[in-house]
Amino acid sequence: MRRLDFPVVGLIVFGGVALGLAALAAAGNLPEENIISPASLQPSAATHETRTGLQEAIEFPNANEITAPFETVSSAAPTRSSFMATWDSVSGAKGYLLDVSTSNSFSSYVDGYYGLDVGNVSGRAVTGLNPGTTYYYRVRPYTAASSGGYSNVTTATTEAPTGLIISPTFDDSIINDPNSAAIQAMISRAIGIYESLFSDPITIHIRFRYSTTAPNGDPLPADVIAQSLSAQYTVSWNNFVNALRADATTSNDNKANASLPGSPLSTNIAPSSANGRAVGLNTPPAMFSNGTVGQGGPYDGIVTLNSAIPFSFTRPLISGSFDAQRSVEHEIDEVNGLGSHVRPTRCASSYEAESVPPNIITGGAGIQSCPTCSGGADVGFVGNNSGTLQFNNVTVNTTHSYVVTIWYTNGDAVRYALLSVNGGTGIPVTFPSTGSFQTVGSVERTVTLNAGSNTLMFSNPITGNWAPDFDRIGVNCSVPPPTNLRPQDLFSWSSHNVRNLSLEGSRYFSIDSGSTNIVGFNQTPPGDFGDWLSEACPQPHPRVQNAFACPNQFRDISATSPEGINLDVIGYDLVNAPTPTPTPTLTPPPTPTATATFTPVPSPTPRPRPSYPPRATPPPR
Repeated sequence: MRRLDFPVVGLIVFGGVALGLAALAAAGNLPEENIISPASLQPSAATHETRTGLQEAIEFPNANEITAPFETVSSAAPTRSSFMATWDSVSGAKGYLLDVSTSNSFSSYVDGYYGLDVGNVSGRAVTGLNPGTTYYYRVRPYTAASSGGYSNVTTATTEAPTGLIISPTFDDSIINDPNSAAIQAMISRAIGIYESLFSDPITIHIRFRYSTTAPNGDPLPADVIAQSLSAQYTVSWNNFVNALRADATTSNDNKANASLPGSPLSTNIAPSSANGRAVGLNTPPAMFSNGTVGQGGPYDGIVTLNSAIPFSFTRPLISGSFDAQRSVEHEIDEVNGLGSHVRPTRCASSYEAESVPPNIITGGAGIQSCPTCSGGADVGFVGNNSGTLQFNNVTVNTTHSYVVTIWYTNGDAVRYALLSVNGGTGIPVTFPSTGSFQTVGSVERTVTLNAGSNTLMFSNPITGNWAPDFDRIGVNCSVPPPTNLRPQDLFSWSSHNVRNLSLEGSRYFSIDSGSTNIVGFNQTPPGDFGDWLSEACPQPHPRVQNAFACPNQFRDISATSPEGINLDVIGYDLVNAPTPTPTPTLTPPPTPTATATFTPVPSPTPRPRPSYPPRATPPPR
């Protein structure tokens, strides 16, 4: 009988570089040991979704039709709680058994990693480890009849125990996928970026999935690339803001805290469980694997990549695919605490411009696609002494003065229109630029409406002059008062010293009272209002946190990116906090890699793997 054996080669020692982060309590990264407990807090769940880009609808195959190409496992440096074990495949093997130990003699084993059947793959993330520890691993191939000999022993050293830890759990939807090793390595690389950037002595627990459904089994919408669920807590304004001020460690923090208001903007603040612990509050993980929350839930959040979407798990990207690592980083940001409580304006009644009938469009005016508009379309080419748009059946109960809100897009400096109510004399309306014909803004006018049905007509009788493109109108609209703002909302501005916690007009992220516009917030449903304003695909600035993602583009979080700065000022501690610049053009940092020292192999390779004898065959049955 012939065995599937591995030749014995020298040990390969991976060492991580100490990052000089803040010192950690000797007992390990257990945030519960060094926290302020303001009150007994009850968790709830928050949901976030990242969607396909602002462009014509992207048609993806049915989930049962899509076959992801097999991707080679790229190297991933050890993190503080995990490392990627990789090996070369053996001809004839049906799968591999993985052993992991802290002893090179394998006199004991890491819990769960003694003869672990990892299937027919060439890599597996080893998780739940201690930081700053050297581990040894080996694998054995097996066939239907028997198992072969052990591979050479390989070592990996987790990163030093000083700083943020993100502890991943991989769902069966990843473990059982043909690209399992590539997916796990991609997630490990994303985690490594966060652990290198932030020095908070806390552990964040995230479950990762690759599926067409949410954790509770509901199907993901076709345009959703990724989803995250996170546990969050309701904390009184004073308790959170006081904790945030006390947590200041960087120049970003000092500047941002100086912009905090003297009186509460809302009754409470709703940080994620991870964010609360970052500022010293008693907000433990509280989410279960099905997405429900309650005492004893082991996770801070759950991240799901939509497996019906064409992803690349390595870079450079496969043409036409989305960058999985960028999507993972986006959802990690949500679990870490980014997000907004801004809500859409509520109107007593609302009317879409493109609703024909009952509306009437004349002359050269016409309905056109507008992905950022409320109904996905608007009416353009109103004006030029030709095109008109008339809203019909605008109904109110009593004859009275009403405030009408007009939503529109305008990529020019300014446009004008006449507004005629019930056939009366036109009222001049000025429409300032919204920045582009894909960005929706609004203006308000007070008009008298009659009890019952009314008409509102827009026109511009001057040849060569155009009105804006019209999205919709609303009668007696208001912004709901905030009750539980998110930490990110503390830094939402429309201009210097003018806050904006609504979806009306400009809203951007700033840490100096609105003087510096670091990045605009998304104001366009169905995109998340805590994400960044997104251009049409391909995006000139494909930032990690853009509300809408595009294929063939990638980006990573960094210390100078809007995401890095935002996490810093809501309570995380950047290792190095440089001065932010307005709307930066970002470049991804290099992917972290492990350094390797070989003995006695004379020629080092980037991420060595156990090697195998040529032409190994399974034993006869």
